[in-house]
Amino acid sequence: MPFVFDWDGHIHSGFCPHGSGEPTRASIDRAIELGFRGVSIIEHYPLPPGFPEPPTSLPVGPGIAMVDPYLEETLALRDEYADRIEVRVGFEWDYLPGWEDWTIEQLERTGPQTQDGLLSVHFLKESIIDETAEIFIRSYMPLVDGILEKAYLDYYETVMASVKADLGQYKPQRLSHINLIRRSQVVFPAPGEFRNEIIEIVREAASRNMQLDLNMSGLRRQNCKEPFVPVWLIELIARNEIEIECVFGSDAHNVSNVGNGLKEAIEIVNRALPASESA
Repeated sequence: MPFVFDWDGHIHSGFCPHGSGEPTRASIDRAIELGFRGVSIIEHYPLPPGFPEPPTSLPVGPGIAMVDPYLEETLALRDEYADRIEVRVGFEWDYLPGWEDWTIEQLERTGPQTQDGLLSVHFLKESIIDETAEIFIRSYMPLVDGILEKAYLDYYETVMASVKADLGQYKPQRLSHINLIRRSQVVFPAPGEFRNEIIEIVREAASRNMQLDLNMSGLRRQNCKEPFVPVWLIELIARNEIEIECVFGSDAHNVSNVGNGLKEAIEIVNRALPASESA
């Protein structure tokens, strides 16, 4: 099976400024309760100095001063819990066109200490894809003449660029929430499924031995209500029509969301398979 369901590969820590602030160990304890074999504690890496501050009421990521304390604490937890659950520590890295040299420098600084990582696109032309749809519409849409289709195409081009980018030996090897652009699709309906663009991205990622973050957090977001990996794509992967490994990710920012969406992910896969092959 190309799906890893006994691992939650996307859990944020107590250091996340837009999380609940609950202790990271509480999320690990919850994962043990749920029967996971392992977890990846993944924190947003700070944005580069000089990057435009996102026009959002929520802090996007922690400051650079948190990097060393975060690593110290989570690596200690990894060792403490080693006999109960496997814990991998890493960062969620934003792909920021034009800031690649800084990203490589930071990856080389932290890479030797980490065991996992995610590669994400949260920004288009330095404008954040925010859950508050109005912010994205106000800050980004004028750059594409107000045409939503252009925004979607720009997003998928940027995700493809992230896959192809040479970010050095510590480049994250799991592509996160591949359909984040649909974060506000309930408010601003998507102008299509963009299957060709998404399939090209996934095949390119697979050719580079990357994984997909089977990110289910969109289901619990009021303006999204769907997984951040399209259901039709999960079905194609389940039927081996596209070959890439998918690691379940709850994208939990609080303890109660650890493992959230796993049941739905398994149901999607099982519906796509003959009964004899169900997960």
